[in-house]
Amino acid sequence: MYKIPKRLISSILAVTLILMLPPVLSSPVLADSPAGNWTDEEAFYSEPERSGNIYTVDSDTEMAWVADQVNNGTSFSGYTIELDTNIDLSEHFWVPIGNKSSNFKGIFDGNGHTITGLRIGAADSHESTTQCIGLFGYVNQALIRDVSVDVSIYASYNNFVQIGGITGFMEYSTIEDCSVTGSMTSTGNGSAVGGFVGCTNNSGEIKNCHSSASVTASKAWAAGGFVGNLAGVSTVNCLRYRTGNRRIFFHRRLCRSTHADEFKSFSRKLLCNGKRHSIRR
Repeated sequence: MYKIPKRLISSILAVTLILMLPPVLSSPVLADSPAGNWTDEEAFYSEPERSGNIYTVDSDTEMAWVADQVNNGTSFSGYTIELDTNIDLSEHFWVPIGNKSSNFKGIFDGNGHTITGLRIGAADSHESTTQCIGLFGYVNQALIRDVSVDVSIYASYNNFVQIGGITGFMEYSTIEDCSVTGSMTSTGNGSAVGGFVGCTNNSGEIKNCHSSASVTASKAWAAGGFVGNLAGVSTVNCLRYRTGNRRIFFHRRLCRSTHADEFKSFSRKLLCNGKRHSIRR
């Protein structure tokens, strides 16, 4: 009688056991899902090079350092933050530069560069703890110029959240030669949402700027394609580009830009909170 070699039997048994094992399902890797916030850990940010009163930013980690410094009490008044290259912030969720208690008061010069991958919140997990939202959260006596920003913002903070691509809130400041693309969504009650700036107050100026960002703000106190709530700040030669899929839900008070389907400058008047405001050209 033929005997099957023990080595062959062992091999057959090993293969049989392997085939009987349940498949190992690896968790999907979401390459486009940021990991935490930029300011969660010191390892996420680094100090940029400084020459005199100018900080030159050339990386995402150095941008995050600026946000961390301002949000912890450094206003950068008398200093300039300038970009030396395009910046991609997609590795982590962005934390806006400045807030109500700690404002940005310096000069931010984009030098014509673009900031992409700026994400705050997600479609399935809205940001619910930040009140002033954008690249900047709150600017006061500041100058922001010559930068383009692409954003993806989802927020659900209640009680007057301010959301804008460049800054959530501005006063006594100037923003010039800047642009915004992307989208922003707010589901919080009493929000002020604008494709460019969420809310303005006191004096200031926005000039030579444009936005094509989509705005969805179903429960907003004030919402607009360019500025959510305009008060005290003048706009000069600013544009609102309406893309084919733009959709704005207005709620009660309005501050809206043109509804034209192509680039068109503000002409003569702007309806804001039920009042007409002159627009200088």
